[in-house]
Amino acid sequence: MRSAAAAALALLLTCSWAWCGAQADGNRYVSFGGEARVTYERFTNPDFGKSPKDSSGYFLQRYLLHGDLHLSSGLRVFAGLSGSLENGRNGGPRPVIDENWLDLHEAFVELARSGSAGPLVLRIGRG
Repeated sequence: MRSAAAAALALLLTCSWAWCGAQADGNRYVSFGGEARVTYERFTNPDFGKSPKDSSGYFLQRYLLHGDLHLSSGLRVFAGLSGSLENGRNGGPRPVIDENWLDLHEAFVELARSGSAGPLVLRIGRG
């Protein structure tokens, strides 16, 4: 007999956190995803020596998270958030370019219908 912890671990290993709740017909489910980008930048003589010198460089970070909800074969809701951070830049972060804590990156509602002439898809939102 398995313990509750072992059963929970087996469920986590078999059901990815990124895709959950499939119905028998496969039309209703939700998925989640994300991305992280970390970049190190260092410049020698920026702006031909007119900008402050930065001997050690700095890190730029960008994070993206999204959720995709399929309510039926013809209705889908998608939303994605983004955020960016800066660490160690001489003079601090440049507004909006280097640091933006949270932003609605993209979002839309999709209505789809199949017909004799082919599929018809209407997507309304920000992308």
